[in-house]
Amino acid sequence: MRQIFGVSLILIFCMLACQTDKPQHNKPQPIKLADSTAQPGIEGRIAALSRELRRSPDNWALLKDRSLLYFQKGRLDSAVSDIRTALNIYDDSPELHYLRGYYGMTQGDTGLAAYQFELAANYGSGNPDTYYQMGQIAFFKGDFPLAMGYYQKAAGMDTLDPIYPIALGLLEENRKNYRKAHSWYQKALSIDENNDKALLKLHDLWMGHLGNETQALDYNRKLLEINSLHPLANYNKGAYHYRRAITLGAEHERFKDEINQAVEAFYIAINKGENATFAEPYFYRGHCYFLAERLDLALADFTKAIQIDSTHAQAHFYLGSINEYYQDLETALMHYQKAVAANPEFPEARLAVEELREKLK
Repeated sequence: MRQIFGVSLILIFCMLACQTDKPQHNKPQPIKLADSTAQPGIEGRIAALSRELRRSPDNWALLKDRSLLYFQKGRLDSAVSDIRTALNIYDDSPELHYLRGYYGMTQGDTGLAAYQFELAANYGSGNPDTYYQMGQIAFFKGDFPLAMGYYQKAAGMDTLDPIYPIALGLLEENRKNYRKAHSWYQKALSIDENNDKALLKLHDLWMGHLGNETQALDYNRKLLEINSLHPLANYNKGAYHYRRAITLGAEHERFKDEINQAVEAFYIAINKGENATFAEPYFYRGHCYFLAERLDLALADFTKAIQIDSTHAQAHFYLGSINEYYQDLETALMHYQKAVAANPEFPEARLAVEELREKLK
């Protein structure tokens, strides 16, 4: 079987700060869809508000409340309709413009969202999320100075929410100011010592940019102490044991133990994740099986990896290697060719294609 060692490990990076869950404070909060349909009585509350609106059709507050309930039920068109009607009644309400902007973000209309958030700010919005969302839009447009200003305003309005220093950390990381990013992530931890986003970002900083694996693993262990089944923390743990196994080599007495620990951690990362849309845990678990000569299990994981990411060059290479070992040369050649197509600078795959073509002549 063909093998390549020292495979470069791709680390998972957290989603941008816009995905961070927000703790509850005494302020308007963004509306989340998750699990809202399970709330008891929501349809009854919509019906009650509808009855009140028939009596008081110009009551913008009732329209706003029904809009929020529609949004929680996933009925976005109805939610937007109610907010539009409410804005026709009370056009200078910062809260209504914020909600219209938030709905626009949900619909993917960032132009509308930016306009509505700006109106909310101009009308004196006291909701820090207004400025955070404006920062998000500026961030994704690459206007980092503008994004920083909005994030800092949000952070100044609410000093108890870690999402804002995390956003500032992400911004500094994108600007390659890694020490400043580190300070912001530490600030988030000073607000919430169990914040998983901050712990993961600190792990990634030390692992990728600040060059200290021991320090990185300290943050990852802290996260595992909080949640032993955390999928990303287990991925990081698996990656550590995988690297250890590769470094030690197959002849070392601890090699099998490191492989087994890596497989166990990758198993948790795969099975406790919210979705199965990330190929790397499957690829690296598959490579662990490959190194342990469990080709049936390796074949299944590499196959899953290319189902998620059809351009995963290394997964195609190993599928080629396993099929070549089983003498299915046509399938092996196909995977080697896909590996080269995905990464033309993959010398082992290019050589495998040349050699196998000669065999098949």
